[in-house]
Amino acid sequence: MNISPKTKLALMRSLREKKSKVAQGFTLIELMIVVAIVGILSAVALPNFLGARNAAAAGAAIGEMVGLAKECATFKASGGVGVAPTSGGVTCNTTASQTYSATWGGTVSGIRCLAATSAGASKAVITVATDGGLSCALT
Repeated sequence: MNISPKTKLALMRSLREKKSKVAQGFTLIELMIVVAIVGILSAVALPNFLGARNAAAAGAAIGEMVGLAKECATFKASGGVGVAPTSGGVTCNTTASQTYSATWGGTVSGIRCLAATSAGASKAVITVATDGGLSCALT
């Protein structure tokens, strides 16, 4: 198949023109609109992100303290058999009630600790009774 030189030249010119249209780029107005949209989206998303981060920190702190309190409750319910659980200088004993507390940055609402649910809390206090019963207060 032979293509005439004039046809080849016309094809080359049309390809060159198509490339130059694509290479023009964006106008200043288009870039300003994109920056405004990104700013609005980040202003809406940032508070939600920070709230989720505080809720995750609260859940982790409460989970750690509830786990330790359950170990202490088991230790007390078994009459002190085994090694007493210890955390942060607090050792579980069988003769008195024990409290474990967890704090986190910011106030979180809707967080759960055992049977308690918070309307807005930054601290949880978990109490282990002498018989091994558990209770939680959110403040």
